[in-house]
Amino acid sequence: MKKKLLFFIQNGVGGAERMTINIAKLLPPEQWDITFCKVSIPCMVQNGRIDDFIPKNIRLTNISWSGQFALIKQLWQVIHQFKPDVVFSSVMPYNQRLLLISPLFGKTRFIVRNDNYLFTINSLKRLTLKYTYKKASLVIAQTEEMKSELVELGLKPDKIAVLHNLLDTELIQSKANQISPFPTDTKTRFVSVGRFAPQKGFDILIKAFKYVNDELPDSELYIIGSYDGSGSNVYEELNDLIDRLKLNGKVIFTGYTDNPYRYIKNASVYVLSSRYEGLPNVLVEAQFLSTPSAAVKCIPIISRMIEDGKNGFLADTENPESLAKAMISASKMNNVIPVYKSSSREDFINIFKD
Repeated sequence: MKKKLLFFIQNGVGGAERMTINIAKLLPPEQWDITFCKVSIPCMVQNGRIDDFIPKNIRLTNISWSGQFALIKQLWQVIHQFKPDVVFSSVMPYNQRLLLISPLFGKTRFIVRNDNYLFTINSLKRLTLKYTYKKASLVIAQTEEMKSELVELGLKPDKIAVLHNLLDTELIQSKANQISPFPTDTKTRFVSVGRFAPQKGFDILIKAFKYVNDELPDSELYIIGSYDGSGSNVYEELNDLIDRLKLNGKVIFTGYTDNPYRYIKNASVYVLSSRYEGLPNVLVEAQFLSTPSAAVKCIPIISRMIEDGKNGFLADTENPESLAKAMISASKMNNVIPVYKSSSREDFINIFKD
């Protein structure tokens, strides 16, 4: 008999959401009856439709956000309805609420994937995690450093599995092989992908690009991601910055697209300018597509993902000049040697076994 697995996901298209789908696609369909429950939040609509990424053979149900306390009741109702053997979530706010009600479902295993470092959240949220995460059957940490944080929080090491993000290489390659979005010319094009939020450091990137463009006047910067909804203020601030630096026409905001891969594949350099990340999927995807990267060392694992001269160049945090130097150096690279190694398909499948 198939076991029932219930995935909780939100309606935006971010790294945590795409990783959840990647994990679901790994599981043998003859062994698992999979349901996705999508939590619809109005402000996330502009970040793309996660429905477009969920395989059509997977059951999808939906609940609408109607407040913090109402959400807890809604989560309970969905679990009670589907009676899963395993519940999985990869977004910290949902992880906490699901684990809070987990004692009400004694026979169900609750597996959560921690989507960010604890240093990025305030002390009250860390205290909440300390209480709720202890109720999990297993917590997935994306990096060794993330596991260390969770151990310091009070979790037992044997309740934490370090699993580096796994790519859906077939999907990425098929989308990357579509027609290039760029004209056929000799311009140097830098690409960065992410939602418009202070975390992504696009202000640092644009300042860095000013230095780059002074040295490489025939260059362009493409920033791909939604700038509606919660990112509208950041969008306005970045436009003001572009005006002040006289980079109009040189920095292009494409808005959201469900295919950033054709931009990444055909770019001269992929740039990661974030102030912090969990484990940046898009940097891994750039390596897979053999695009040189310029990346800020905002978390320790990035220094293990990028090696100067092999697959890109590293830059210091909050330092536009350092990032500009890395961008220019990366633009001169011809061959990329991938360094990052993800966890295996079997590693992910094994966490769902009793």
